[in-house]
Amino acid sequence: MKKFLLSSTLLLVALAARAQGDVAEGELNYIFDHETMTATVTQNRWWKEYGGGMGGQWHNTYEGDIVIPETVGGYTVVAIGEQAFAGCKSLKGLSLPDSLISIGSGAFRSCPALETVRFGSDLTYIGDGAFSYCGSFSELALPDSLVTLGNRAFYTDAAPANPFVLHLGPSVRSVGEQAFA
Repeated sequence: MKKFLLSSTLLLVALAARAQGDVAEGELNYIFDHETMTATVTQNRWWKEYGGGMGGQWHNTYEGDIVIPETVGGYTVVAIGEQAFAGCKSLKGLSLPDSLISIGSGAFRSCPALETVRFGSDLTYIGDGAFSYCGSFSELALPDSLVTLGNRAFYTDAAPANPFVLHLGPSVRSVGEQAFA
């Protein structure tokens, strides 16, 4: 009986400690917040060693065109975590849900094939370097809801597309240094 009670207690402690959890849904990984019923898209990458264990590089497995859903398993997708898609060499297009309010720092950093992004209508924050070193966008239509654009958010060392069209909404209050350099 003591063994059963101890096992039950440990199971309850483990479940309580899992108020937030990392779970994969389809090809995307999420952190679910059970209190707010929200989800954040997280990294899906792996480490590849080279040089006899002297170094390595992170590789991200997302590719092609990605549509991030508005909800997953009853949770509303509200954020993309830091570096969630960083280094996706084959990511070409991105469609973000209207429920998304935040894109973390470096979320799409170094995605050289990324050409098109459809931003959702409720996005208020794009973090530092979120789209730095991405493909050459010919047009960026940022939503009217956007308030903060981080430092080097769309920084690149590539020549900009000609012509380059930028749409900024009326809610923008803060544009970081070199946001479009």
